[in-house]
Amino acid sequence: TDGGAKWTQMRGGLPVIAVRDITIHKRANDLVVATFGRGFYVLDDYTPLRNIKPETLAQESNLFPISDALMFIRSNVSLSGSQGASHYLAPNPAYGATITYFLKDPIRTKRQKRQETERAAAQKNETPPYPSIAQLREEAEEEPPALIFTITDAEGKIVRRLNAPAIPGVQRVVWDFRYASPVIQQAPQLPPGFEGLEGAGFGGFGPQGVLAMPGKYTVKMARKVDGVITELPGSQTFNVVAEGAEGMSNADRNALAEFQRKVSNLQNMLAAAKHEVLLIADSDIRVSAF
Repeated sequence: TDGGAKWTQMRGGLPVIAVRDITIHKRANDLVVATFGRGFYVLDDYTPLRNIKPETLAQESNLFPISDALMFIRSNVSLSGSQGASHYLAPNPAYGATITYFLKDPIRTKRQKRQETERAAAQKNETPPYPSIAQLREEAEEEPPALIFTITDAEGKIVRRLNAPAIPGVQRVVWDFRYASPVIQQAPQLPPGFEGLEGAGFGGFGPQGVLAMPGKYTVKMARKVDGVITELPGSQTFNVVAEGAEGMSNADRNALAEFQRKVSNLQNMLAAAKHEVLLIADSDIRVSAF
């Protein structure tokens, strides 16, 4: 932002090692780096860095513009077996809409605040305040602070809420185009490279919600501290696109989305019924054994 007068070290997995070549993939805005020892690193879509300004970094938080997210069906690549150097797979970028945000200061817990007070007192050669049992209990029971990203569709209906740790700096969270699972409150997102494999028996990552339809969505950010949710200023609207989606009318999209939700709810009811049957059967077995 200042023509190179000040430099900032990039982290996020890039080791301290000699870089032998560097280039920019202009179409995707990717930064590609080749390091000594045949290492190869890609910073996917650095567009948000172009939007950083001094006034942006002075704000408490900020949501950066979101690029159009491409929805597609990922191929199920076999993960078993190995062919050595002739068959190598690197992890793909996380599948979904990438939400980039900035948080100026970390959100500290009660324990961290107390420890800061104790360190400040020690530096002044003062006796730090001794915490009470009730204070220590509150620290142990405190819910860790987090950031909540709420995604809504074009009609303003909530599609998904994503949680992220309250870590300062420029961070990212990815929405995998899915609604929240009807079985649990917050469906876990699969690790990068595993999306689309939830039904194939790869590790059992838990139930997934149904896929949303291509269209326009909006995301807002809030912070959750000690159970209290406070909305942070700003929002971003983005498009989820899919090849051939222009051939579907809004009525067809809504009908398909409603059908998928009904199927998901039916699966939820069947799972609940199966759970009740197993509980009854287990109870009968115990009574018989007694």
